[in-house]
Amino acid sequence: MAGAESRAGGRRLDTGAPVDGRHRGVSAATASRVLVAREVPGELGAHGGVSAATASRVLVTGGTGAIGGAVVERLRRGGAEVVFCGRDRRRGEALTQRTGAGFVPGDLCEPGAPEAIAAAALGLLGGLDGLVLAAGVVHRAPLSETSDADWDTLMETNVVAPFLVARACLAALADGGGAVVAIASGTADWPEAELGAYSVSKRALLWLTRMLAVEGAVR
Repeated sequence: MAGAESRAGGRRLDTGAPVDGRHRGVSAATASRVLVAREVPGELGAHGGVSAATASRVLVTGGTGAIGGAVVERLRRGGAEVVFCGRDRRRGEALTQRTGAGFVPGDLCEPGAPEAIAAAALGLLGGLDGLVLAAGVVHRAPLSETSDADWDTLMETNVVAPFLVARACLAALADGGGAVVAIASGTADWPEAELGAYSVSKRALLWLTRMLAVEGAVR
């Protein structure tokens, strides 16, 4: 596994940093980096990415999902101010009650939603130190059996929406030397026959995050 990292406003860039094989996830202890993370079995814990020690204000996409929700809880336990978005209003409200994090309901695939959610988060937090791109969908099928609609859904959710959210947040992140963490997958490097389009989408997400690292390194 490899990580792409950079410091917004600095010159550091490492596109081959090792990532712990169990990926303990997004923790609360280093927010000056742009990292690539992947979904792998194991406890979501402290991988050096966005952390409450240096990222006091964080936006988490997909916060009503299992991984995104765990990220929100971990960051809140570390003392970070967190706003998250998600499509499941019931789960979002329950997570807000448990953690005190802000919730912006919405579907990132709707036109204008990524920019609106980013703007709402910036308004609630007063700035941004970290962005966690945890929203995503899985479709299990070989490419030969993937419909146009399924392909479009995967790309819009796993690639286009993260790009639009990140682009809307870049200026605010650069102001404070912030960090971006994207939840990708091992299939980005080792594609699986039954996860054809999903593997393609996660590879694209990986390279999107590395390009953010390249651009962030020279800001």
